Amino acid sequence: MNPRVLIVDDCEDTLVTSAALLRMLDCETHTCPDANACIALAWDFLPHLILLDLAMPFQDGYSVARQIRAAHLQSELIAVTGFCDQATRLRCHEAGFDGFLVKPTPMEDLRRLISKVRCRLEASALV
Repeated sequence: MNPRVLIVDDCEDTLVTSAALLRMLDCETHTCPDANACIALAWDFLPHLILLDLAMPFQDGYSVARQIRAAHLQSELIAVTGFCDQATRLRCHEAGFDGFLVKPTPMEDLRRLISKVRCRLEASALV
């Protein structure tokens, strides 16, 4: 099974590049430039993984993460940001993120993340 990945970022270049890289890893992708619209899209797409930018207009990624958790979407939720300090990591954990990636994200980090998601999907298919 190919992982379904939702990429949420207000930067069009990041959306296009991330989607292309993830398709190279055999992922099905959807992109969303609008934090306000991403939860509805997530319910329609039911992604296995959501890559969520923290710094977006209207709503930040922390707020969106709390809404995703409150909506009980069963997606792994990864913060993607240019900030890598301990305070940001702590805020991500408190908001409900499962992990953290620093921009620009190296291909090897994406490869490891997708491999982890695939292993989880394969394990759940065996049950």
